[in-house]
Amino acid sequence: MRAARQWPLKMHGLLGAITFKDRNLFDDKVMLTAEYQRDGVKGGAAWKSRVERYFITKAPVLRELLECAEAQDAEVIPEAQVVEATSNRLTTEQALAVNS
Repeated sequence: MRAARQWPLKMHGLLGAITFKDRNLFDDKVMLTAEYQRDGVKGGAAWKSRVERYFITKAPVLRELLECAEAQDAEVIPEAQVVEATSNRLTTEQALAVNS
């Protein structure tokens, strides 16, 4: 069993693309390529790893948030909880952009 998370998350790492106000965080053509699209049949672990690495290269600070979200399995995480969890490093506007 995992220990309970402390809120807000520490969120180590660079903000990266989160600081770009005039662009979407993950609006890249790279995500349209076949290797970044999940076919739902095979290679799920490799796909997850590839997409996770891509996200973290765009905004290294998101690693801990992604780990926290993964621990929630398929549960929806309310916006307010994302804002609270990231308040140590992100503004409300940035947290909402990451969550969109």
